[in-house]
Amino acid sequence: MVRMESEGHATATPKANPQDGPALPIDGWPRSGGRRRWLSSARFTVEGDSMQPTLSSRQQLLVARGAYRVRLPARGDVVVLRDPGQPGVHCVKRVVGLPGEHVRMEMGRVFANESLLDEQYAAGREKAETPAPRQWLLDQDEYLVLGDQRQNSRDSRAFGPVRRGDLVGRVWLRYWPPRSWKRF
Repeated sequence: MVRMESEGHATATPKANPQDGPALPIDGWPRSGGRRRWLSSARFTVEGDSMQPTLSSRQQLLVARGAYRVRLPARGDVVVLRDPGQPGVHCVKRVVGLPGEHVRMEMGRVFANESLLDEQYAAGREKAETPAPRQWLLDQDEYLVLGDQRQNSRDSRAFGPVRRGDLVGRVWLRYWPPRSWKRF
């Protein structure tokens, strides 16, 4: 789960002040489109450990809200989404299944259209085994999202596939604490 940091609600839009002048690039931030990404980003704080080892509780993220207006979500993207089963709650997960795919989980492994996914980021997948294989046939606007900490994650296994409109945006920067700074 993640908690939104800006303005207290999910629909807050940062206001640009034209008198501020151009945004100054900060070392490590993208120089082209950086201002646009910064102005269209929302801040979130991670709550819980469902995305370990990639993300840990209390880390702070910048999420590009407009990312999926210009491109489709890709397998492996770390995204913030509206939890379909809990109104007003946001969660952070990884996209593993894409529209039109047949996705199957068996013995802790994930297959997309019968091809085994290389999920080096997934922790505890061997412990996330279910009594029977799970499978989903994704519609043309559906994505399967899973937490990286498979045995401790409320994700598509609990609430099913999510629609593109439920994706708030793509995580592009983990900025706090400073020692964990990382671009995605």
